[in-house]
Amino acid sequence: MGVIKIDKKEISEENIFDLAIESGADDCFTDTVSHIIYTDPRKIYDIKKKLETKILNFISSNIEWVPNNTIEITDDRKEDFEKFLENLYDDDDVQNIFINGQI
Repeated sequence: MGVIKIDKKEISEENIFDLAIESGADDCFTDTVSHIIYTDPRKIYDIKKKLETKILNFISSNIEWVPNNTIEITDDRKEDFEKFLENLYDDDDVQNIFINGQI
């Protein structure tokens, strides 16, 4: 999935949603620090070019694995899950980590 991230300070939530949809994006939502736009990976470059007419600074624009559904990590498994992720991050052979667990 194509993922474009923009700092919330760059543009309002209402304006980014309208701009993203007009540019051809599939979805747009806002979290605590950024606006996140999802698009077809083949269209990410074209959509980013359209967004650049109104937005100067982007956090990132990448092709990422995005889960179709997520699972909730229960409190009793949280510590094990975090240790597992820490071990993956510490392994020099691991370049990227994608998870579908929500803590």
